[in-house]
Amino acid sequence: MIIKGIAPVLVMVVCAALPVAGLTAEYGACMAQSRQDPHAALRLAISWEGQAGGASARHCRASALIELGQFSEAAVILEALAGEHRENPAQYAPLLHQAASAWIQAGDPVHALSLLGQVRDITPENATILEDRAELSVAAGRLWEAVDDLNTLLDYRPDYGPALLLRASVWQQLDAANLALADLERALVLSPNDRGALVERGVLLCQAGNTSAARRDWMAVILGSPDSAEAERARTHLATMDIRHSSAP
Repeated sequence: MIIKGIAPVLVMVVCAALPVAGLTAEYGACMAQSRQDPHAALRLAISWEGQAGGASARHCRASALIELGQFSEAAVILEALAGEHRENPAQYAPLLHQAASAWIQAGDPVHALSLLGQVRDITPENATILEDRAELSVAAGRLWEAVDDLNTLLDYRPDYGPALLLRASVWQQLDAANLALADLERALVLSPNDRGALVERGVLLCQAGNTSAARRDWMAVILGSPDSAEAERARTHLATMDIRHSSAP
């Protein structure tokens, strides 16, 4: 079972400022307009590009296209821009990440994963890239690839709770209950009141036959946040466990 709030894909398309030197006020105005009036920004960017606006104009056009939901066209532009800055990792990696995000929104997660892999190779300690790749791999059913990225991320940041929770959900899908429980225990040391982690630990404890410990976890969620979605899940698990035990010979 996937822990609520972890998956599927949390990569969001946000065209941050173009990571190149010499940006102009015109670029800043175009980018701002792309969020306020993307149709007008698109017209401005196309006109500006025809007047030698270069990378700045094309990046603004991609930003406007994203705001308009034209993700595939934006992704092509962003990937091309990234290719033009391949020799400068400080510019290449962010643009490639933006292109990958656009491809996700365009419905091509396989290509997005490939691009994120290139970004990871350039910036191997980038926690955001590793987490994005892992989340996308989970959504695509490529669970062992997700484990690899999460292992790397946790080598760099061993106390990063979201990665522990995501890896726990992956271990559960891989039927590695002991590993999932170990990650949940670590996550709960960092955040003892995490409702999702408590519910999932209760599930694993119940499956292992430790019904009293499972009940404690679920009751902690129910009593602590009775109106939460996690409390509703805890009540369901608790009722199922009680029915199962009451009907046992």
